[in-house]
Amino acid sequence: MHGCFWHQHDSCKAAERPTSNIDYWNKKLDRNVERDNSNRKKLEDMDWKVLVVWECQIKNREELKQALTEFLSAE
Repeated sequence: MHGCFWHQHDSCKAAERPTSNIDYWNKKLDRNVERDNSNRKKLEDMDWKVLVVWECQIKNREELKQALTEFLSAE
C-alpha cells in the first residue's frame, strides 16, 4: 500500500509536490521513489509477485477487489 503523495503516484492529484521548500521535498520524494523501485526489484529477483496498491485506489472497492482478484489468480 503506497500513499499517493509519499510515493508519488503518477498522474494523481494527491501526488502534487509542495511549492515551498522545493529542494527538500524533491530530494525526499525522489528518494522514496528510488527506494520503492529498488525494493520492488529485490522482491522480483527473489521470484515474488509484487502488486502496488495506491491510496487513491482503495476508494473504489469494486475496482480494488477486481485488481486483487486478478493479481492473486495470475500464475
